[in-house]
Amino acid sequence: GVINQISDLYNVVQPTPIKRRRQLHIHFFPGKRQGATRGGRTPSIYTQEEEELSVKEALAILEEKPFVPARRTFWQKVDAVNQFFKTDQSIYALKAAAIASIFSVLFYAPVTHAWFNSYAMQASLLAAMVAFEQTLGLSFIMFATEVIGSGLGTLTGLIILQIFHNVGGYGYNPYGICVLAALYSLPLQYILYEKPKLFVFALLSLASCGSIIIHEIVFVNYLRVPFDSPALQTGKAFVALVFALGLVLVFQLFILRTPARRTLRTAMGALIRSTLAYTTVHQAYVRAAIPDDPDKVVPVAALRRVERELIQRENQIIRDMLGISGLIIAAAAEPSSVPWRPHIPHRLLQANGLLIDRLQEARIALGHEPFDPFIVENMIKVLRPYQRQAHLTTKI
Repeated sequence: GVINQISDLYNVVQPTPIKRRRQLHIHFFPGKRQGATRGGRTPSIYTQEEEELSVKEALAILEEKPFVPARRTFWQKVDAVNQFFKTDQSIYALKAAAIASIFSVLFYAPVTHAWFNSYAMQASLLAAMVAFEQTLGLSFIMFATEVIGSGLGTLTGLIILQIFHNVGGYGYNPYGICVLAALYSLPLQYILYEKPKLFVFALLSLASCGSIIIHEIVFVNYLRVPFDSPALQTGKAFVALVFALGLVLVFQLFILRTPARRTLRTAMGALIRSTLAYTTVHQAYVRAAIPDDPDKVVPVAALRRVERELIQRENQIIRDMLGISGLIIAAAAEPSSVPWRPHIPHRLLQANGLLIDRLQEARIALGHEPFDPFIVENMIKVLRPYQRQAHLTTKI
């Protein structure tokens, strides 16, 4: 039958398996060995000619100008490294490392080791790391969230310990505590995965509850040493939380201050500069995609390279706008004698978003394929004077 014929054909076509020796293969830089393109892109999407072109070189080709690659001097590279260490991310990383170092010293120093364990400062380290943000306003917002989350978790842990104190022959019955702790964690687990805005609240609620329970069970049930009562341990937990938040406040107010309003002004200026740069590249892209002469051949590789650069800039501008939205909220939370007027940055964001949307729609409509000669002759050349007038109006 047909199945037997297919089986015979499979036996004919099937190659003879080659027995290979089993050995360990170590590949260094497999991406370079296989000729992978930048950013993990495949050559089927971006041609080799397009990948070899830089943005400046592609723009020079579209503008029909000579391209001279610029080389940075040694001092320019040193200045770039210096500017990198002055960014908000670098300052944030430096402060976070300093706070973690303070907790490490308190833990390892023989004088403060017992005090560190007695006050369960491990949980306060997590609170300090979470409360520490890139701007002062965001830290103030986190303070309120942390106090509520840590307070709820600590009080819940106190109630669970009191319920199962001296139950079943245990100082604190671990089985009943596990059941109630699991029930308490279920809604918080849902918040962790489904409610990103309440992530810090749920995380600290779980951490503070687990910290007070674990300390009591380990010292009383297993080590059998005299330890604080749950009520006293709850009070110490709040003291540790105040210590952590106070440490963060000192770093935010007196050491390399980063106010949200100043950061917002800097971010708005950077957004306007990036939008102007995007508009300049977009105008060069439009002039190249809409030629005056129907016989003019536009290099498709250069055009696609510029189009890819426009897409990357659009995504970056959108990410910057989302970050500025968070800075507006943080700036409103900062105390200041000057009244805060959030409608001004909101208007700038709205206007910038509208401009990017319109230019993005124009880029998508143009594409990177050459126009039909009939369209160039009967439509583009006729409307060219109006395009120049609109271009001059935009520059003004």
